Amino acid sequence: MSHIISSKDVARTSHINIKVMKPLLLIFLIASTVASAQQLTQFSLHSHNRFAVNPATAGSESYIPVLFSYKQYWTGFNDAPRFQNLSAHGIISRRVGVGVKLFSYYTGPLDKSGAEIAYAYHIPVSASGAKLSFGLSGSIYQYAIDKNKVSFENPKEPLLVRLSDKMIIPDFNFGTCFYTEKAYIGISFLQLLNRKIDMMVSTLDQKQITHLLVHGGYNFIINDKFSVEPNVLVKYMPQSFFQVDIGAKFKYDYVWIGASFRTDDAISASFGFSKDNIIVGYAYDYMISGLTNYANGTHEIILGYKINPQKPKVAQL
Repeated sequence: MSHIISSKDVARTSHINIKVMKPLLLIFLIASTVASAQQLTQFSLHSHNRFAVNPATAGSESYIPVLFSYKQYWTGFNDAPRFQNLSAHGIISRRVGVGVKLFSYYTGPLDKSGAEIAYAYHIPVSASGAKLSFGLSGSIYQYAIDKNKVSFENPKEPLLVRLSDKMIIPDFNFGTCFYTEKAYIGISFLQLLNRKIDMMVSTLDQKQITHLLVHGGYNFIINDKFSVEPNVLVKYMPQSFFQVDIGAKFKYDYVWIGASFRTDDAISASFGFSKDNIIVGYAYDYMISGLTNYANGTHEIILGYKINPQKPKVAQL
């Protein structure tokens, strides 16, 4: 998973004179990236890649999905965050699934990149095909600052007591998921270690804080070509953050359109298609937070390829 800066915090500081306040803004940027009100990347197309939010879904499909996601936050905002993610997962035995993710996140001079490996165990719970899975993943992150992109009017600025070029952080994630051919509901705990990110000395407590995520969906099949698929993703961070992302996808044959609402953040519209081995999707987020006056929205794409596709065991959302 990757971190983003709180849109409300950015909006509150948008009036600051950047030339005068460069050192303070760099401290704010670093601290916000690590210790913002919510730290996980906002996937508007999360229902197309449940492995991105829950390691227990590794191997839950009847094929190997190879997915690439790219998200450009806040167009019109200089040095706005960008996120890239490449993932694949599949079943390796009757009950065992594995998965891998590579990701990178950039905002201004800050870069967070890393990799994640997941293991999931799937237990049949009914003759109709329902399963309960448990998953654990290990991640390694590298936080880095490109000092070539940073300049100060006062190179001896006292606010910058210490600034590290890079830092390596390990972490773990755990999840469980119950799924059938048409429905799924899962819960995951991300960033379990609560590791401190000590890239600079400041009065802020900078940590990767554990998040609780709950996600679910159901595929209502209207006829042999048309279906409606509502989904929900709830994010919770103790004492500081709670967000609900609720949406729906309307699919006709292999083409779909969708819409979703994310509390205190954005309204999203999406479209795409899934035919044979190919998956393509696009989403646009219209900001409803404090960034509305400063940014034009967020673009997200997902490109995928299904290796050895068969009849799906779980409805694709």
